[in-house]
Amino acid sequence: MFTMGPKLPRTKKGKGFASKGQRRAAAKTKREKEMEAVKKKIQEAFREADIDGDGELDRTQLTMLMRKMKHDIIGEDTDPRPAAIDWVMNLADRSGDGNLSLREVEKAISVYAAYLQERDFIDGIFDRYDTNKDQVLDREELTGYCKELNEGVEPTDAEIDWILSRADKGGMTSEANDGKIGRIELLAVVNEWFFMPPDVNDGDFDAELEESSSPKSPPAQPKAAFEEASSPKKGSAKAAPKAAPKKKQEESGCCVVQ
Repeated sequence: MFTMGPKLPRTKKGKGFASKGQRRAAAKTKREKEMEAVKKKIQEAFREADIDGDGELDRTQLTMLMRKMKHDIIGEDTDPRPAAIDWVMNLADRSGDGNLSLREVEKAISVYAAYLQERDFIDGIFDRYDTNKDQVLDREELTGYCKELNEGVEPTDAEIDWILSRADKGGMTSEANDGKIGRIELLAVVNEWFFMPPDVNDGDFDAELEESSSPKSPPAQPKAAFEEASSPKKGSAKAAPKAAPKKKQEESGCCVVQ
């Protein structure tokens, strides 16, 4: 089962960063195994939902697949909400024909599965920090959560910029690069916090990040919840290419997308 991992204190040099590197390597190995297990579940659910055997799923068949994933992961035998189906369709349907191949389905459903597994954790974070109850964490609310991750120490602006540049990819309740973190995007926040490079607060690093984003855009390609994002190496001189904005996703307004 995909887990977000325990809270750890952040350190700036020496032993602390060695332990972070070990943690990252261990997390990568664990996630590779988790991703393979989830991939097998998706393939099985895909075969069951593909009732006409044409190798593609329409919206009705995708709903069947997502319902099975909900049952297998959290024990709920109910249809997913329309907003969740819309999000998966928009993310996965690369061809735009309204039908999804197994290859198209796998990545989007992996993210959906991770959300289901961590739904209680995510709901708890939003209960504590989404003070205006708009179903996204704005910069101030995100800062409050990162302060919790940082053992009560206020994060710097550079650190929040880093988190937004890595996690603000768009999801069921938020757009990419809107400066806010939705429920799906929260899956990346914890990992990015603990895997943050040591030179984030250096002036050169800040300038590099600003050059690569207007507004803050991801310095790396989007990742599914089970994929490992690559962090810039310390001292890197090149800014990452600007990511293309994603299509805006409509949301039904429900507090919890299932």
